[in-house]
Amino acid sequence: MHTIEELRVHFEDLLQGLVREVYGDKEPIQDLCAYALLGPGKRIRPLLTLFVTRHLGSSWEEGIVPALAIEMIHTYSLVHDDLPAIDDDALRRGRPTVHTVSNEGMAVITGDALLTDAFRLISDPTFFSLAGPLATEIRLTLIQEISSAGGSWGMIGGQAKDISGGSSMSISEIEEMHRLKTGKLMGAACACGAIVAQADQETVRHFRHLGEQIGLAFQIQDDILDHTEWLGKSPGKDKKLGKSTFSTSVDIDLAQKKLNDLYHHSLHLISQYPSEVEILTPFIQSIYQRQCKMTVT
Repeated sequence: MHTIEELRVHFEDLLQGLVREVYGDKEPIQDLCAYALLGPGKRIRPLLTLFVTRHLGSSWEEGIVPALAIEMIHTYSLVHDDLPAIDDDALRRGRPTVHTVSNEGMAVITGDALLTDAFRLISDPTFFSLAGPLATEIRLTLIQEISSAGGSWGMIGGQAKDISGGSSMSISEIEEMHRLKTGKLMGAACACGAIVAQADQETVRHFRHLGEQIGLAFQIQDDILDHTEWLGKSPGKDKKLGKSTFSTSVDIDLAQKKLNDLYHHSLHLISQYPSEVEILTPFIQSIYQRQCKMTVT
C-alpha cells in the first residue's frame, strides 16, 4: 500500500473485522459499540500511528494494535462528548449520536466499554486475531503512553477545562485546553508509531510533539469550520453553548496565521527525520487542508 487512500481503506477493513470479531454477538451494548466505531470518520489518529510506524522503517502492520485502540478511545470520547450533560448533540459523523438512537444510560456505558476494550486489545494478544504480534514490553509502553494522553493530565483534563471554562477564556487558556483535549491523543498516536518501530526515547518525544502540534492545528480548524462548513455535527454548537474558541476569541486572520505557523513547524519536524517512504508528509498536508476554503501557505 503506497497511498493515503489505500491505507485508509485497509484500516476501515481492519476496523470492520474488529467489530465482527469483538462485537458480533448482537447484544445491545455490542451493537452500540459497533454503531459508534463504524461511523464514517476521518481516522486521522490511527492513520498517524500507521504512517509514523512506516516512516520510521517498520511495516505498517506493527502499528495495527495501537491504531485500533486509539480509534476506540477517540470514539468513546465522542460518544460521551455528545451526551446531554456535555454538548447535547444530535449529530456525529453525519449520523444520529449514540444516545439519540438508544438512550443516555446506554450511551454512557457504550463509551465505557470502548475505553475498557481498547486496553484489553493492547494487553491481550488473543483479543483480535488480525492484530500483529507485539512484545510484552512494547504493549506495556503503549498502555503507559495512551493512558497518560487520555487521562486527567491529557484528554480528560482538556475536556474538563472545556466544560468549566465558559466564554471568558484567554487565548493561552484556549490553547492549553486544545493541547490537552485534542493534542495529547494525537501526540500519543504519533508516539505509538515510534514505539512499535522501537525508536529511541528522543525520537518518541519528537513524534509526540509533532502529533500535539497537529492536534492544536486541527482544533483551530474545527473552530473556524464550525462557523463556515459542514463537519458532520451540528454547526455553530460551540457558540450556542457559550464556549471559548479561536474563532470567537480572535480575528480569523490571526487564527489563520497560527494555523500556518503550526503547518510549517510540523513539516520542519518531519524533515528532521527523513524517510524513503514519502507518505507522512502528504498525509500531514491533507490534514491541514481538510474541507477548508482557506489556503495554507
